[in-house]
Amino acid sequence: MLKNVRYMLTTSQVEKFPKGNLSEILIIGKSNVGKSSFINAITNNNKLAKISKTPGKTQALSFFNVNEDFILVDSPGYGYAKVSKDQIERHYKMFNDYISSSNKLKAVIVLLDLRRSKISDIDLDIIKFFKKHKISLIVIGTKLDKLRQKDLHAFKISFENNKITESLELITFSSVTKKNVNLIVKRLYQVAN
Repeated sequence: MLKNVRYMLTTSQVEKFPKGNLSEILIIGKSNVGKSSFINAITNNNKLAKISKTPGKTQALSFFNVNEDFILVDSPGYGYAKVSKDQIERHYKMFNDYISSSNKLKAVIVLLDLRRSKISDIDLDIIKFFKKHKISLIVIGTKLDKLRQKDLHAFKISFENNKITESLELITFSSVTKKNVNLIVKRLYQVAN
């Protein structure tokens, strides 16, 4: 588990992003993929990241200081159909502002919902974008506890057989059972330093 993690702020304004030299690791994923549950599980603090009952509601970046070692940055979920076009445009402007303004970004955690039969096109586009910019990726499949072994196998096959993801490792994860939490924490420290 990550120790001594504290919430810093939530903002969509570039000028309010944290100053200093700590490395940053961005967490991204589709709406309802379980970003807040993921953060709460790896920090062993169920009250750290607020879990929204309304997918697509979050429209700002939340910053969490991890033991003065690095900063986790939680981003709004993407790909939720009911979010208005204006909200989507604001979301991507904020996202692009963060990417272009941060020289401390060391890696991106891409969360994928393992309950889907295969990786979605929007997830592939996001992965392609960060690979093109040569940013390290940690790909984590969430909700492992909610699917059968044969469904997990099908998802892994689709992941491994895709040209965009073939060079990446898929780490499976459950916020309920805490499966692979220690491996994920180890990866975070590796990329942050």
